[in-house]
Amino acid sequence: HMLRFTLGSSLHARSLLGLRPMAVAAGNAANGELVTLERIGLVARITLNMPDKMNAMNLPLADAFGKVVATLVADPSPYGAVVVTGAGSSFSAGGDLYWLRKRHEEAPNKNAQIMREFYNRFLCVRQIPLPVVAAINGPAIGAGLCFAMACDVRVAAKTAKLGFTFVGLGIHPGMGATHFVANAAGAETAARLLLTGDIISGAEAKDLGIVSQVAEDGPAAVEAAMAVAARMAAQA
Repeated sequence: HMLRFTLGSSLHARSLLGLRPMAVAAGNAANGELVTLERIGLVARITLNMPDKMNAMNLPLADAFGKVVATLVADPSPYGAVVVTGAGSSFSAGGDLYWLRKRHEEAPNKNAQIMREFYNRFLCVRQIPLPVVAAINGPAIGAGLCFAMACDVRVAAKTAKLGFTFVGLGIHPGMGATHFVANAAGAETAARLLLTGDIISGAEAKDLGIVSQVAEDGPAAVEAAMAVAARMAAQA
């Protein structure tokens, strides 16, 4: 599997082929888990489970995600690949705005440390020793899109809205954005998206090289991502 590393710093806002989950390793939507982990065949499906908040990133969600990742890092043997997605109709709207506004109450040095640790809680997805596919089933904005970019492969719904909207908030595009976008789509596309904050569709993201595959809608994007992951797992 490819070399993984972590870059820190910034913010905003069915199962495969009809198979039922074989086992639930970290709760499910019914019992209120903030992040769920399901085993479906040889694929681990991780779901950000805050649909009422468009899976916006905050500290509780970050901690829950970190625990799920730690489970996979400790013992990846049951799996051959991973899919990450969001519950409901959103992938992730990015950093929770209330939590971000609270950052103004901290001294700059302290805030830099807080944000770095916060981003690294999600960028720890890079530590999973398995290929990771992001199923962008709906809006992926700011840090939410950075999170998807940290995955190895991205599949998006055609109509999903994607954007690195940091510039509109007057902040630096953190969470590895400047690295991940340029690496995937080239320096010119990275400059355009990061400096304009343009919101693009999943279809345009495919044209630009931000994602490698598109599907008709959110559920289809998850299904397609699961299929890609299953093919990867079959080669493991």
